[in-house]
Amino acid sequence: MIISPAYQQIDKDLIDKMTRYVKKGGNLVLTCRTGHQDRQGHLWEARFAEPIYDLIGAEIEFYDLLMPQAPDTVEMEGKGYEWTTWGEILKPLAGTETWAVYQGDYYAGKPAVIFRRLGKGTVTYVGVDTKTGDMEKEVLKKLYALLKLPVQDYPEGVLVEYRDGLGIAVNYSDKDYTISLPEGTPILIGSRTIPTTGVTVWKSGE
Repeated sequence: MIISPAYQQIDKDLIDKMTRYVKKGGNLVLTCRTGHQDRQGHLWEARFAEPIYDLIGAEIEFYDLLMPQAPDTVEMEGKGYEWTTWGEILKPLAGTETWAVYQGDYYAGKPAVIFRRLGKGTVTYVGVDTKTGDMEKEVLKKLYALLKLPVQDYPEGVLVEYRDGLGIAVNYSDKDYTISLPEGTPILIGSRTIPTTGVTVWKSGE
């Protein structure tokens, strides 16, 4: 899976590369402000962000910005999320699903988050930037569940990554965190319980 947030300056070669990746079975997540300009920082001589329409399966009709003291909401699966900084009003093409819609203003009911299948893969487009990021997390959870991909939901401040046969966890939070590892996992540095500013490294097959 590739998650590419706010990839504003883009070119047609990269759009073609993303399209090939998805058609061959990749899962791509893009967010608002993607594809607004070319590599030189110029707006396209076309409709707003038009070169990505075929990839995301929708047109971007326009965008809106709200004052910080006057947020609006976007609704996903019955729950509302506030936003102010950037919201793109989307017009899905045939075969594209709507996952979230705007709740207020003259574009109430218009799509804010969309999903489509393309070839053997999928494209998810998040057209709004919520104030807390909680809706974006729910979009990813829904996508992972749909694709049957296992997910580890770590608390804020705990970072985990895998490289060269090792698992690495760093705890930037203000509380100790106990990481769940398979029984018998060789721990090279630290321990299962990671203190604040602590690091744990273990051997991993990933």
